[in-house]
Amino acid sequence: MFTAFLTRNELDEALVTVVKSTKSLFYPELIRELKTQSVVHNKGLARLCPFLDDKLVIRVGGRLQNLNLRDDQKHPILLPKNCNLALLIASYWHVFAFRAGPRLMT
Repeated sequence: MFTAFLTRNELDEALVTVVKSTKSLFYPELIRELKTQSVVHNKGLARLCPFLDDKLVIRVGGRLQNLNLRDDQKHPILLPKNCNLALLIASYWHVFAFRAGPRLMT
């Protein structure tokens, strides 16, 4: 059924597609290491306990896994700080939160 508006599922799928495209440009070695379940050699990334989720998106682990939150809240998507996608997402949430400062955004 065609509608004039995108559904939540369509938006989520689009985000996953763009994230997967970005990660393949910035993290090809990390993806290879995670797919083969070998040791992550980049020390900065290894500290974040990265893993591939069921959609093959790189997420980070950590101390939040024991909280009563959804998996996507406990394990945020890993994006490089210098990619345009990360800047666009940060910009969107900055405007969405009525120009909130960095303290509110973290």
